[in-house]
Amino acid sequence: MPKAKTVILVRLGSNPSEDKQLFFKSSINASRYVKRDKSFMNKAISDKRYIFKSKDSIYWILDYGEKHFNIPTDLDRANLSKVVKTVERDSKSRNQSNKPAPDKVKPARPKVDPKNVRLNLLLDLEQEYGSIAQVPDSDSRLKKLRLLYQMTASEAADFAGRHKVTPKTEKLFLNKKIRKLIEFGYSTAETASLLRVSNQTVLNSMAKQGLKPKKAYYYKIRGVTKDNPRYYKPLYASTIHEIAKFFETSQAKLYPKLEKLGYKIEMIFKLWGDLAVGDDFLDGNKKHTKGANAD
Repeated sequence: MPKAKTVILVRLGSNPSEDKQLFFKSSINASRYVKRDKSFMNKAISDKRYIFKSKDSIYWILDYGEKHFNIPTDLDRANLSKVVKTVERDSKSRNQSNKPAPDKVKPARPKVDPKNVRLNLLLDLEQEYGSIAQVPDSDSRLKKLRLLYQMTASEAADFAGRHKVTPKTEKLFLNKKIRKLIEFGYSTAETASLLRVSNQTVLNSMAKQGLKPKKAYYYKIRGVTKDNPRYYKPLYASTIHEIAKFFETSQAKLYPKLEKLGYKIEMIFKLWGDLAVGDDFLDGNKKHTKGANAD
């Protein structure tokens, strides 16, 4: 497994004295900090996009692994937003906020029983985004809500810590929660964080129950035109490498080949549980259909 590359970002201010330097032990941590896809830093470097905007802040990639990038002394800080606009891609990050403008004041949501965890989460999200359909997939509350709606009311209450359980049944409840999270597609680290247990506890439970972690999907291959079957039924993949293998080409020649075939790649984020029955996905260099193959 390749070693994670350290990243030093500078949050740009109106002048150099207002810049703030941020250190990260890996590119994934840096990408998550700026609320972008986990591969954002790698792609930014490969595309030579050293300056980018994330929400209301503008950043400069100062150091990446063994590479060092100096901030130009003639950088027009008074018009940073305009500078970034010319550098950024047209496609928006999947994690970009859909929050309403601050001047739009919404009425307070109705009060409900605090023990009704699912309804409270749903109301909070609708209050913040206007509609549950507008909530970005990356929102941790939406992920939790999706999981809770697969549980019974008593299970959901127990998941949120509303019910006390005896030591005798506590382990059974924990194993059941771990199974639901892993089968939905959460990683062992995310499962441990949600349930407030150690990674080893999750791994032990998975081994006992015969559970294996599932992939997350970061890419969607779809047709460019409506006469292409993949326009309505995209193909999901975890890595660019497996997409290249599926189309029997190298990563360097992948994009020209897809363009010739009438396909395009879009960046998304879906867990296994987010895929609908009938969705196509790649596993290695083979295509599978959820619900049709041995998943």
